[in-house]
Amino acid sequence: MGEAWEEVAGHTRKWHGMVMKLGCPRCGEVDLPVDQVGLRVGSRSQRDNSYRFDCPSCQQPVEKHADVRMLRLLRAQGIRAEEIAAVTGDVPSWAASAPAFSADDLIDFHFALESDEAMRRLLALWSSGSPTSEADLHF
Repeated sequence: MGEAWEEVAGHTRKWHGMVMKLGCPRCGEVDLPVDQVGLRVGSRSQRDNSYRFDCPSCQQPVEKHADVRMLRLLRAQGIRAEEIAAVTGDVPSWAASAPAFSADDLIDFHFALESDEAMRRLLALWSSGSPTSEADLHF
């Protein structure tokens, strides 16, 4: 915890509320009033937990994964969590239990798009409606 400064009507003044030090990927460590931090908690997995804020230095939105330690810290500071609802509807069982999309998956997909055969399979899959199994999605 630390102190923060805010700009009000052209004057800089000290913020007297609870302040946290959080990391912006562009600016580094920044001081932020706790009421400007949002928290999202997933109902299915801890991988879905995240916190977000607008960086006071660069004004860009920042969202980061909140592990158990960070989740407890944010809640202890009085930050209320927004619950993320689980995926519902007509989701095939193989899709609901599929692993998260990774950077390696994206790279594989990129190379698959350069393949004429993969493009033919994608177009056929798209014109038929939707995949019926996880095997339909491997290129």
